[in-house]
Amino acid sequence: MENYVKLDVIKRAELRAARRRAREKYCDDLKPQIGNDAGEEMKLLLRLYDERILEWYANLFDPEIGGFYYSNSGRDTEGYLPDIESTVQALNSLETAGILKGGARTLPEWVQKKVLAFAQSLQDPEDGYFYHPQWGKKVAVSRRGRDLSWATQIIRSLGGTPKYPTPVDRAVKKEESTLPDYLKSTEAFKEYLGGMDLATNSYFIGNLLNSQQMQIKAAGEEFVEMLFTWLEEHQRPDNGAWQEAVNYHGANGLMKISLIYSYFARPMKYATEAMEYAVNVAMCDRYIHFCCQFYNPLVTVSNLLHSLEVAGAKEEREKAYAKLLELAPGLIRRTKEKIMTCRREDGTFSYTPHGTSYTSQGAPVALYEELEGDVNATAMSSTGTVRALCRALCIPMPPFFTEEDREAFLELLCRVEQKPKINPKPKDMFFGNR
Repeated sequence: MENYVKLDVIKRAELRAARRRAREKYCDDLKPQIGNDAGEEMKLLLRLYDERILEWYANLFDPEIGGFYYSNSGRDTEGYLPDIESTVQALNSLETAGILKGGARTLPEWVQKKVLAFAQSLQDPEDGYFYHPQWGKKVAVSRRGRDLSWATQIIRSLGGTPKYPTPVDRAVKKEESTLPDYLKSTEAFKEYLGGMDLATNSYFIGNLLNSQQMQIKAAGEEFVEMLFTWLEEHQRPDNGAWQEAVNYHGANGLMKISLIYSYFARPMKYATEAMEYAVNVAMCDRYIHFCCQFYNPLVTVSNLLHSLEVAGAKEEREKAYAKLLELAPGLIRRTKEKIMTCRREDGTFSYTPHGTSYTSQGAPVALYEELEGDVNATAMSSTGTVRALCRALCIPMPPFFTEEDREAFLELLCRVEQKPKINPKPKDMFFGNR
């Protein structure tokens, strides 16, 4: 369609040439640290990413609302609107890629104002949480918790403040609490945790607790201590995870829980065993069912290396890192192979090898079974995975994109026009648990 912004052929060729030179120099410079084979594998990995991602991001932006859609089908279909998670994920990924070097404050001023107004408009004056008009208030606990985090993050990064006290603000200031009932007394929180089975469902539970970590912190130190006591009671000393089997599901749970430890700056027990668990899953050749299965183990590895550092376990950390360097060529290659299963023809990435996820934390964001990229998966499969690899290998981020790419993207963003809805609203916009 006419109002979908694109780069011209000459500009595209120039960008690719400049990007190739910068990336190859980066990889060659790394070889003394990570080895020739790993450097060459990194070159192959970086070839997966090109300027089409930038075009796609620009075309997901709604210049009237001030947010990014999750997917093309969401953008083009009645009943779907931009959401705060996709907006912040897109901006964070663009920052990591070097397009927005100063974060959201690098955006054109008019875009900053639109994004800020969009985030602020979602807040409910009664409880201080952030809700979307297309979803309403009947959303999953994880959806509500994540949107609280995303919205407050982008509002403050743009120099704004929430319009009303958030649940966290109210708890800290001892005002009438709008936190969930199970965060209003330690007895209720103990009962809440007691109903969870980490041994069989650590991924769902880890995600649920990770999405509420801001609220748990606001509830008070006694709630934080209770959480970590409970986690450590259920952690397995033989593998450092919360499930016995060494598989994607257990690694995903380990990753979500490791994020909680990172958020509270707590060293994790059995970090060496947990890291070996995560590396084994990252290196396995099992079929992936969704992109978190190659992304999460790498994030876990980088988190656990940091945990060993926080704990002062210098010798353990050095041994773990040395072993990781030995595995680096195979780790990068295996990761690239898994990423490619989610790559789409337009250079973006979808949540599963068979297409996008039509819900995000239970809320509808795309048409069912669309073979298309989505913001969550594209951010994870590109800058997210590369950043996790780089953190684990203790190397700097590559020149994912160049200064020329940055200028081209900002030009595209300023040319974006409001896009008409071309698909009718589905009869049943499914709310699920994914």
